[in-house]
Amino acid sequence: MDAIGYVALSRQLGLERQLATIANNIANANTTGFLAEEMTFEAVLQRANRRVGIAYVQDLSPRPDMSEGEIKITKSPFDLAIAGDGFFAVETDNGIRYTRAGHFRLDDQNRLVTYDGNPVLDVDDQPIVLPGEDPAALHVAVDGTLSIAGEIFGTLQRARFVEPERFMREGSMLFATAEVPEIAADSAVYQGALEASNVQPILEMTAMMQTTRAFEATQKLIETQHDLTRQAVERLLDMRS
Repeated sequence: MDAIGYVALSRQLGLERQLATIANNIANANTTGFLAEEMTFEAVLQRANRRVGIAYVQDLSPRPDMSEGEIKITKSPFDLAIAGDGFFAVETDNGIRYTRAGHFRLDDQNRLVTYDGNPVLDVDDQPIVLPGEDPAALHVAVDGTLSIAGEIFGTLQRARFVEPERFMREGSMLFATAEVPEIAADSAVYQGALEASNVQPILEMTAMMQTTRAFEATQKLIETQHDLTRQAVERLLDMRS
């Protein structure tokens, strides 16, 4: 395969990964707190000769789209939505992870947990345990302050990151990062509400069609190049015979 074929193949591989990313976005269009992913590409230059450089396509890790999803009212006291650039912190078996999916519940220890059972953390990275005999009376202020019957017992962690594009996705709603979070002072917590997925299905379907056409066009280029090479070889053999 010549240089044109390798360049086209590198583009096809990138387009294939982009299609997989788009398909995953569409599949999670109704997933609470899901952040769509975006593919990014860069050109990798390789010297072909002294005058000409060849640019191959290299795709980078998908990065999350940080735009906010629509906030929907649920009226459940344990459903929380965070507006702004904040994230909830939860404890998992692999360490602290971050999410915008606030569909929480209580476990048998009166801890506020995700529906997977991961404890939600306060500003001191400690699990939030609801006191008293009526945890359904929980009140969450917009600044994350937690209280029951007017008695404050903790503050929900609102984490902010300078480089959220470096997140590593775990599952559909959790993110891992090595960055130390800041306090998302400008974010607001809304009780009895959930943030919907920020996926825009129509835009994603349009992107899928465009990517599919680009993949097919690149395949046609590869096939045309193969045909030209075959014809050149055949003519060379005819001349020698």
